[in-house]
Amino acid sequence: MFIIIDNTKNLSKAYMTPLLISYFENLSIQYKIISDNQDIDDIIENKNIKGFILSGGPICLSKQDLDENDKNIKILKYFLDIPILGICFGCQIMTKYYGGNIKSMKEEVNNISRCTIVNY
Repeated sequence: MFIIIDNTKNLSKAYMTPLLISYFENLSIQYKIISDNQDIDDIIENKNIKGFILSGGPICLSKQDLDENDKNIKILKYFLDIPILGICFGCQIMTKYYGGNIKSMKEEVNNISRCTIVNY
């Protein structure tokens, strides 16, 4: 089973998460969408997890600190031996968690992001 950590705040406005869901369903791959910390606590003991995807979201982490109770941070802390893919905001979280820096860009590129990852 793959776990998609939804960071969109509103799945109906998400871009990447629906594409991931469609991909998994077309290939008959088992997945679960996690949207809050309680769900993370429920899966910590699950031994059938093949990988995690940290989805995109509406925030740039250039001026924000990581919240130790955040669902994404829990994944990075507790699942050290399972592959994790960070997409857009998910990649920012991974970058900041592992000591990289994120800077805000002056304008959006391809209407997707206002952030860039530096010094990783």
